[in-house]
Amino acid sequence: MSDESPLNELQSNTRMLVHDILALADLQLQLFRADGREMARKAAPKLVLAAVGVVIATSSLPLLMVGLAYALVELAEFPIWGAMLTSAVIGIIIGALAVVVGTKRLQPLSGIWQRSTGELRENVEFLKETLKRPTPKA
Repeated sequence: MSDESPLNELQSNTRMLVHDILALADLQLQLFRADGREMARKAAPKLVLAAVGVVIATSSLPLLMVGLAYALVELAEFPIWGAMLTSAVIGIIIGALAVVVGTKRLQPLSGIWQRSTGELRENVEFLKETLKRPTPKA
């Protein structure tokens, strides 16, 4: 007969399970940190370039749009309100296209997180199976 009581055995098994859960959580956090560093390293140059482009485009866009509107007034004999409205609509279309292209170019970077999410999914399944498993009889 075992010299350990069922309560001591339960406490020991619980401690081992909690230890395993904490070890898996620690490994999962390390993986998320590694993926985060990789994501930052790969995305930083692209984001800096995009930010510079946004600043330059934003600062020159009002002049460009007003110039376009005055060109429509002079060359196509638009009324001023029509030329300004046409210029604004063209600006909105170009801006929307830039957003679409930019987000499409960032999408390949989303695959970096697949490693972490896959490992997390496997860890959760392991823990669920561990908790379902019957305890061995001594």
